[in-house]
Amino acid sequence: MWRSYKLTLTVSRVSSARFGGANVIFSVTNYWERLFRSDCREAAERAGVSCRKYAYDVEYAQGKHILNAAAKTVETLDANGFLVSTLSHAGKCSNGMFQEPYHFDAKADMFPVYVSERYSELAGKMGCVQTARSWYCCVSARASLVITHSRLSQAIS
Repeated sequence: MWRSYKLTLTVSRVSSARFGGANVIFSVTNYWERLFRSDCREAAERAGVSCRKYAYDVEYAQGKHILNAAAKTVETLDANGFLVSTLSHAGKCSNGMFQEPYHFDAKADMFPVYVSERYSELAGKMGCVQTARSWYCCVSARASLVITHSRLSQAIS
């Protein structure tokens, strides 16, 4: 039986009960919403950071909340049962040429970097889905699945 849940990722605790007994978890974090909401622009100003940096911080926190909850149910996950939407780290892939593509780096800093450092068992069950066509580099060896947009299109055809 398939169950699908939409979780609120801005709270400090994502209910691990929602993941309890899951054999597959697919997660997507949301960078872009923060750029278009006036309350987020105001929060960024209060924090003394750009809206883009603020969106990075929020997306990174979302990823941490997902990981903390998913790690509590790692025993029931299939061998490749933790699927995450991620991107390559643009700053590292460009040898520092690109410093502020926060929409790439927030995902990459979380998946696979943070999960590999903090949750090795969960990282072993993680598959990274990378849909950006222009960044084919810097995918962690720990990630057991990487699907780029063009490969996904070929696989579906």
